[in-house]
Amino acid sequence: EKRINLHKSLKKKKEKAGFDHIFLYGENMRYLCDAMEGSAEHFSSKREIAEKIAAIDGKKAVLLKGSRGMKLEEILKNN
Repeated sequence: EKRINLHKSLKKKKEKAGFDHIFLYGENMRYLCDAMEGSAEHFSSKREIAEKIAAIDGKKAVLLKGSRGMKLEEILKNN
């Protein structure tokens, strides 16, 4: 329950930050994606996120946030 509420609470922070795209990864991030009501996308693989980022035209700034064990840096290896 606490884990679910923590991830859902990130919605307010996202709204204040004004990101163009929100791509979520990981089991717990499904809760945030549901709370975002369509303004975020959840992915089941890092490869899918990498492909989505690569498809964005122009300059990109990417923020990867997660536990160290998720190895999110793998998303940017080929971008």
